[in-house]
Amino acid sequence: HNWFNLLSFRQLKKISRKGIPMVLTMHDQRLMTGGCHTTLECSKFKNGCMKCPKVKPFFRASVRKNSSAIQKLFNSKMSNVQIIAPSKFMVMEAAKSYSLKNQIVQFVPNRITSDLLEGSTKSSIPKNIEYFKIGIASAKIGDRLKGRDLIHELCGLIDKNKLELELLYLKDFKATEQFLFWNQIDCLLVPSRGDNSPNVIHEAKCFDIPVIATNVGGIPELLNSSFDVLLDAKISSAQVVLKAILQLKNRNFSSKAILQMREQFDLYSLNTIPNLIEIYKKLSNST
Repeated sequence: HNWFNLLSFRQLKKISRKGIPMVLTMHDQRLMTGGCHTTLECSKFKNGCMKCPKVKPFFRASVRKNSSAIQKLFNSKMSNVQIIAPSKFMVMEAAKSYSLKNQIVQFVPNRITSDLLEGSTKSSIPKNIEYFKIGIASAKIGDRLKGRDLIHELCGLIDKNKLELELLYLKDFKATEQFLFWNQIDCLLVPSRGDNSPNVIHEAKCFDIPVIATNVGGIPELLNSSFDVLLDAKISSAQVVLKAILQLKNRNFSSKAILQMREQFDLYSLNTIPNLIEIYKKLSNST
């Protein structure tokens, strides 16, 4: 999954040359760029990040070098390597990129682990009928890419207007008790400015929790227009977020709406395991 923390491009090259089968998940967009986790609105990744607008001229050579190293590694299709992406958005972006243009990137959505799914059927804590609870599940809530400033501003608006809203953070729950977080919140807020296919949205779907999220990356693929709220990608004010929360707070979802949401999401991730098994079989047979 996030193999960047384990392997270097030099090690990947050695493994691929030995013919060892590899499946690489595109955790973010680093395989398309000279080092950026997400391209945001930058299109330089289409020509190899030749002149990165995000760094000073002195560092542009390093960015080009990183991009070139990726391009050389994936310049030709390797029979023992398959790159997969958890969102259709990432597949389309990869096709536009300079470094992955010669690779066939396969769409395989993420799959939620069984322990969390078991927790979703053991709701022992009733939702607070007085306060509407908004869940924040980002691991790095201090990251501006994840909407840090919007969350901070939202907290100020809630306090200033003495609204019956409360923010709950997944990071405050023990790893073994995370299902308690999901069983308490009324909606999940994902104010990202760039994203792939957030697992937290997949998890919210397991608990039938509506999601308020920005229209970036692969997020729109995961949402249901009659159940969730999709915010503008260029959102700059928490006022818009607050308005969406208050609208959602006053909604009453019918069993039909919940069923439609489940069916749509189940269809999206239906073939995850069969597709992975097929990829592994194909790679095994080619070596």
